[in-house]
Amino acid sequence: MKDKNRLDENTVLLQGISLPSPALTASEPLLPAQNRDCLAVQPIDPIVIPEPDDMSGLAAVRNRHQAPSAEVLPQIETTVGGGPTQVANRVQSDIAETSKIIPRTTQWRHNKKAEQSVGHAKGPGVAKKPRKEYGSSGCKICQESLQSNGHKQYYGSQYCPKNNVSFKQWLIDVKAAMAAKKAAMSIAAW
Repeated sequence: MKDKNRLDENTVLLQGISLPSPALTASEPLLPAQNRDCLAVQPIDPIVIPEPDDMSGLAAVRNRHQAPSAEVLPQIETTVGGGPTQVANRVQSDIAETSKIIPRTTQWRHNKKAEQSVGHAKGPGVAKKPRKEYGSSGCKICQESLQSNGHKQYYGSQYCPKNNVSFKQWLIDVKAAMAAKKAAMSIAAW
């Protein structure tokens, strides 16, 4: 389909135009080709990179606390009655001791949390800033809670029903003031 469209475009564009056929051979004889001697490729010295010093076995190995493997643990022997013996009790106490080991990252987080609870989160001698309490302030007009009936808010502006203005009229006034402020800011940007 694509090739057919191209052929159709070519036939439409070339209507009534006779294009000259290009000459495939030269009209006069060309110069003879130059014969050059072939040179053998010279061997290139490979880059020699020195081997690094052998440092195997010099790294510090960290002791990792792991539970004892199955080969180290003795087999649990049971008595005729089916209860655990003294060997099984010893194995259970060994496992309990290894599970009491706290990883170093967890220990670090515990220490950091303890420091912050003391008040050293920003450094020694700097106390934490107390959190801001919300909802403690009431209406600026009637001093009632803003959660009471009739109080509303629009983009940070607060409406009080004791303002002697209807909510619809107050909302129209606030929107007009915001539009005027926005227009003044856009003009100042120019």
